[in-house]
Amino acid sequence: MKKQWASLFIIFLLSGFLYSEEVGKLLERTETSEKVIEVRAFEIKNFKAGDFLSGKDTVYEDYISKKEIGKLNWHTEKIDISKICIVHYLSKKNKDGHDTGEFWLEVSSKSVKGWICYYSNIYRNFFENDNYRLLETIETGSKKWTVRKLDQWVSVWTNLNVRDKPGLTGNKVHLIKYGENGFQSFRVVAITEETETIDGKKDCWVKIEYKKDKYGWVFGGYVDVERGGPKYLTPVNEILFLLGNQP
Repeated sequence: MKKQWASLFIIFLLSGFLYSEEVGKLLERTETSEKVIEVRAFEIKNFKAGDFLSGKDTVYEDYISKKEIGKLNWHTEKIDISKICIVHYLSKKNKDGHDTGEFWLEVSSKSVKGWICYYSNIYRNFFENDNYRLLETIETGSKKWTVRKLDQWVSVWTNLNVRDKPGLTGNKVHLIKYGENGFQSFRVVAITEETETIDGKKDCWVKIEYKKDKYGWVFGGYVDVERGGPKYLTPVNEILFLLGNQP
């Protein structure tokens, strides 16, 4: 199962989509006593969706009037996504007692342009707690790294150098040793947009807390996750995963 999820993630990487550096930028926010609406930039072009969109292909004029204007031919056409809209109902709960809301995507293809609703009774904000916001840029030699916030956990199953900056030119500050107790888990606090290829592995660099209140960078090609889904829980990866083919 783990290999199946990994294969799906590789499909995303090879699918040819492009996304903007403005991903996640808040474009509009409306708050009333009943709900909060956030519209964010989320430009992805030339994406071939999978059958997770089955039954969610009705296209609306907008997310307010919800006037139906057509159907999205996701199974035959490539699509562009230009914005997302996250609706949070402040006073409604579902049967499990969780917050409710809606999740919309502004999509276009050769045949139609408008909004589709992926969730209609679940509140999920992929950018909550400033997830994936731009933190800084770091230059190491001739390389420039764009660093974004990320909060998740990864596992390390090998000896691994921790560096003070992303890239092999960063100074080594710690060595994670693979011991008798097997793998170790570390909290990730940041990730680079850019990737690098080391020993045939193409991946990002991630910043981890390798000891209490001590942080450093490790190459993502040597870390793993003990769950299904995308390796890195960035908004781009998570939303693409929602639209992808089933494993």
